[in-house]
Amino acid sequence: IRPILFIHGAYGAADSYNAMAQLFLRNDDYSSDLLYAIDLQDYFEGGAPSPQKMGEQIKAKVDEIVTATGEGRVDIIAHGVGVQGVQHYLTQMGGTDRGAHIVWIGGTIDETIHLNGTLTPAPCEYLTIVSDGNDATQNNKPGAGTIAGVNNFEVAGADHHQLLSDGPAFSAIYKFFTGLTPPKTDLEFRQLGYN
Repeated sequence: IRPILFIHGAYGAADSYNAMAQLFLRNDDYSSDLLYAIDLQDYFEGGAPSPQKMGEQIKAKVDEIVTATGEGRVDIIAHGVGVQGVQHYLTQMGGTDRGAHIVWIGGTIDETIHLNGTLTPAPCEYLTIVSDGNDATQNNKPGAGTIAGVNNFEVAGADHHQLLSDGPAFSAIYKFFTGLTPPKTDLEFRQLGYN
């Protein structure tokens, strides 16, 4: 079990992962001291997200996590355009030395960001989580956001944002990180009684 860093997509925020963080906490292998999220700041350049600006912030956060936990590697989950920041970090900033398992959810993958021709440099392991293409973000194309040669998991009927709280998607991520099937894959909601 390693620390996890959650990275949001364009116009998102760290709280995009509230549901997923709760799912990790519902399973006994993870505690709150292993879960980290970043609120990317000032990462647009010329009206578009800058992979370099995101990558610099991701590097600083990963370094902070490694120092705080003493772990040498961090598992990373990125959503949407946040994937490009992770791509930059891994391929241009030596991030493969600190990344372990990398998950790209509904990823906006930039095929020009690579290391020696590969989008998925070793020794990191990769998983993509995508919808079945029934939402505009993935251009209504099944398989959009997948990468040949890595683990790809497709979720039927979920849109781009629902992928962040989908039970089967969470189960695939948990198993990818731990090798185990999570006993709990849904959130438990309780109605509060008021007097």
